[in-house]
Amino acid sequence: MWSQIASLGDAHCYVLGGGLAISLAMMESGCLKPKIFVEFHLQNDANALLRNRESDVQINFGLRSSDQPECIVVVDKVYSGGSLRLAAERMSKLYPAARVIKVGLFPKSLEGVESCDYVVFGGALLDVSYFDGRSGGPWHYALWRKANQ
Repeated sequence: MWSQIASLGDAHCYVLGGGLAISLAMMESGCLKPKIFVEFHLQNDANALLRNRESDVQINFGLRSSDQPECIVVVDKVYSGGSLRLAAERMSKLYPAARVIKVGLFPKSLEGVESCDYVVFGGALLDVSYFDGRSGGPWHYALWRKANQ
């Protein structure tokens, strides 16, 4: 699964809250592509999505400011998808020519799934860009069936 995520793009962005451990797992699987770490302080901040995001943290490894990756994969654990969306927006602003793919790990809500292009669920990487979790019963059952096809 980690090698599948690695193959999606030529640079990876991780949200630091859960991303450091994820990036280490990716490195262990052989993914040595450039990495960008970002951090957004969303917890316990009712105005977090309205604040100026420039003060949040960003650290680049192996990616110079002059580099223009074709595709950046943003990876994060997904609850509501808020931090994943913010990270994707930041990558789009910093690298306007790059395609940005959002990969959510272990989604906890349908809103989180809907904010992703791919999710890791049931031990599989699933393309959810066309997933309709509002039909056919509970969304997590539908994802489980998709993971076990």
